[in-house]
This record gives sequence, structure tokens and C-alpha cells, in this order.
Amino acid sequence: MSEYKQTNLTEVVADKLTVAGVDVTAAMAEVATINGLTASAAELNMVDGLATAPVITGAAGAANVANITITTGVARPQFLLVWLSDSAAGEGLTATAASGTVQAKTNSGTVINALTAKKALLVQTKADGTFVLEITDTAKTQNKVCVSTPMGELPTVYSVLTANFG
Repeated sequence: MSEYKQTNLTEVVADKLTVAGVDVTAAMAEVATINGLTASAAELNMVDGLATAPVITGAAGAANVANITITTGVARPQFLLVWLSDSAAGEGLTATAASGTVQAKTNSGTVINALTAKKALLVQTKADGTFVLEITDTAKTQNKVCVSTPMGELPTVYSVLTANFG
């Protein structure tokens, strides 16, 4: 019986790949994404879900108050950078600070640090992955609420409307 040896393999056509008795179900795009990855499974698990873009919704609160709910989609406390901007892309801080407070709504997350008064906050979500930003402003300024996780991805931007204020 002769042994087959291929030295310049350029194409394999198969409808199934099994390695050590386990079917490989990843798409080639997924395999290509992890090419060269040096992270361990434990390191990957630490950031699991953190790169998910937050969802932001607004609702009217009390008089001159807008409640902006930020939902991360991951049910655990997370740190978020939250800032008010004039830019639809989330670039820079707003030129107009709110006339009242910019804070966590009661029992809706924690402000860890006010980075710039009434303009930029480091916050922590509740255990369910939500944070509610409460903006009090008699002018009902239509800022952009911008949110980014510590992973540094592009911010999620929500346009505050006059209707978001009570």
C-alpha cells in the first residue's frame, strides 16, 4: 500500500470537521477572528459580555427631570463612563451644564466619581446591569447621553428630547 503525501495543499472540501472526536461548529470567520489570540479562557471569561453595546432609553420623571435608563445586557455590576455631549458622535463634553443635578436615580446604580461636574461620570450599574441617570434641568437641554464601557469601544449615544423631561 502506498502512502499519500501532499506538499502544497491549497483546498480541502468537506462538509464536517471533527477533531479528537468533537465536531467543530465554528464558522471560518469565527476561526479567523481568533487567529493569533493569546488570551486564556479565564481572560476571555473576564470580559464576556462587556463589549456588548449598552441600550439607552429615556422617560419623563418629575417636573424638569429626565430619567435615562442604561441597560448593559449583562446581569452583573459593571463600570460605565457616562457623559453629556453636544455631538451626535459623542465627541467632547456639552457646553451647557444642566441647571440642576446629574446623578444616579435613587436605588438605580451608583456614581463612583463625578469626572466633570454635571457633564461626565464614572458609574456602576446595579447587579442586573442597569443604571438610571437622572438629569434635572429647567431648560430641558437636548444633550446627547453617551455611554462607554471600560473596554473603550465607540460610545452608544442617546439624544435627550424635551419630551424626556417631566
